Amino acid sequence: MYRPLLLFAALLCLASAGRVPRGVPALNNTCLCVPFYNCEDGQLITDGAGLLNPRFGPRDKCTDFNICCNDEQTIKKIEAKPGVDKSVMTTIKDGISELFSGGSKPSVGAGECVCVAFYLCDGGVLSKEIANQVDLRQVSSTGRCNNDNEQCCSLPRSAEPTAPLVPACNCTSRQYCSERDVQPLRLGQVACRSDEVCCSNPQVPTGGSGTGAGGIVPDTERPDYDLWKFCKSYPLSVACVRSRQITGRPTLLPAKNFDPDLDADELNKAIGRWDATDSVLIDILTRRTFEQRYLIAQAYYRKSGRNLADAISSTTRGHFDDLMVALVRNAGYYEYLAEELRDAMHRAGTDEDTVLETLISSTSEEIQIIRRHYSRLSGNPDLIADIKDDFSGDLEDILVALVNGSRDNSFRVSKTLAAEQAAALYQAGEGRLGTEEETFKYYLTHENYAQLALIFSEYEQLARESFAEALEDEFSRHVEDATLAIVEVTRNLPRFLALRLHDALWGRGPLSKDDSSLIRLIVSRAEIDLGTISEEYFTLYGRKLIDDVQLKSTGDYDTALSRLLGGN
Repeated sequence: MYRPLLLFAALLCLASAGRVPRGVPALNNTCLCVPFYNCEDGQLITDGAGLLNPRFGPRDKCTDFNICCNDEQTIKKIEAKPGVDKSVMTTIKDGISELFSGGSKPSVGAGECVCVAFYLCDGGVLSKEIANQVDLRQVSSTGRCNNDNEQCCSLPRSAEPTAPLVPACNCTSRQYCSERDVQPLRLGQVACRSDEVCCSNPQVPTGGSGTGAGGIVPDTERPDYDLWKFCKSYPLSVACVRSRQITGRPTLLPAKNFDPDLDADELNKAIGRWDATDSVLIDILTRRTFEQRYLIAQAYYRKSGRNLADAISSTTRGHFDDLMVALVRNAGYYEYLAEELRDAMHRAGTDEDTVLETLISSTSEEIQIIRRHYSRLSGNPDLIADIKDDFSGDLEDILVALVNGSRDNSFRVSKTLAAEQAAALYQAGEGRLGTEEETFKYYLTHENYAQLALIFSEYEQLARESFAEALEDEFSRHVEDATLAIVEVTRNLPRFLALRLHDALWGRGPLSKDDSSLIRLIVSRAEIDLGTISEEYFTLYGRKLIDDVQLKSTGDYDTALSRLLGGN
């Protein structure tokens, strides 16, 4: 009975081989491969700041924390040099200066186009809704973008900034601004530092990145390499989530004309004593956000005297029951993750993958929020106590450091220090017999994400292999998974989560599936970036995520998951 399923899965893989994701701009296969800090808006930085040995060759050979700098004029000059072999990645050592002399730098007017993920750019123009959320520091001066999956998209006329400029943010430390006074970044405003918020009513005089003329810090006063420049090359990094308004595309938006009492009445009719009308549960619960579902659960309790999660659990079965309960048992995203962590560590046999995924895909600030919810839900004084009970050795050290907030939250970087740190890592791993784990653990859990990216790039220049390749086979399975995951989220959080979804669907073979992970990932990310994760899934595997979910699921469970993925 499984033969048709296996055959269909094999045909899917063959049919998808070599496909290019829809909407990705066509690019020349040849690539000028440089560390990401040596390229801005597809233009090589040629002021001598580190551009010593650019490499040239196939685009797919430029990996890890180096990028293809799409400088068309320079690429043409290299291709014209005698003896250049475009089929292999080769370091260019001779004639460097002549490659960068002469020629004009293509440009577009300031503010005319901004680098965004390709699927947000429809016909070359951003919609007004999206344009009002774009961080204008991502404006390209050349009409090109660093990231291959981005396009420079024009702003609609009504969204173009006009004089006078919008008021500058009052950038204030989070501890001096109440939640009700935190304002979203508006079009034309420069973002605050990662440890600050844009505050309408600060309790102390503002400072930091909000000081200066008009409260806006000119680029010349910023560090020479800050979060902004990193996010221009890696906009989907976990580090960029709070600095850039558009980091992902959700598949679930708040329902319009929402009435929790009306929804509660419909659910009360649908949920009987012994069974439920599954279609009603799907129509309501997969179209409401965490906050809206919480309000529905409160209204349901007032009207029926029953807990909604308990009522659903007593009238549904199997994975459909698990999914419906997951949708209604928590008030918000962070509380949901905290409960998933509790379940992962309190079940018979700790679910290491869930713990790693949850903590590594969260910033230090998010981990502290999860930690508070965990203490309330589990009855234990602290998350760290459970980690120490369930883990040991290097993995325990990594997780405890993450939960303790040991990572530097600034985005100050030093290229000189990064080169020294890369050399220390090389000596701790490749340069010696055995691996000195302490050096790896310290840098991966203490350095800020921008500095980590510099270290990874410098390491590749030194070792002539990617940092991810260097980590393979150096640690035990779960420690290796943790270190590789930190590398991946530094570069691209949605890609890491797409890999996790693929493992949940296919990790143990075509007939296996990890439904608990599948439910957790889809429920938790639907309001954040599940659409972006789906695009990354297609880029990686040449298949739509929703098609694979439907292939591996059946009945009402399949229908509910598809709805959360944006299907009809």
